Amino acid sequence: MAYCQDTDYLLLDEPLNNLDMYFASELMKSLRTIADMRDKTVVIVSTISTTPAVLQTGSLP
Repeated sequence: MAYCQDTDYLLLDEPLNNLDMYFASELMKSLRTIADMRDKTVVIVSTISTTPAVLQTGSLP
């Protein structure tokens, strides 16, 4: 919904819950693309330790 409203920020609380590693990685890549192409700031709260690595590199460590 926030993406449809064209906000400057996307605030996501545990967006990777219940996703397997493949789809978690795909979601992170999509979020990175949105952030880069639309000049958005994406804030993610996650308890998964690999989230920062996936967001930076686009792949699992």
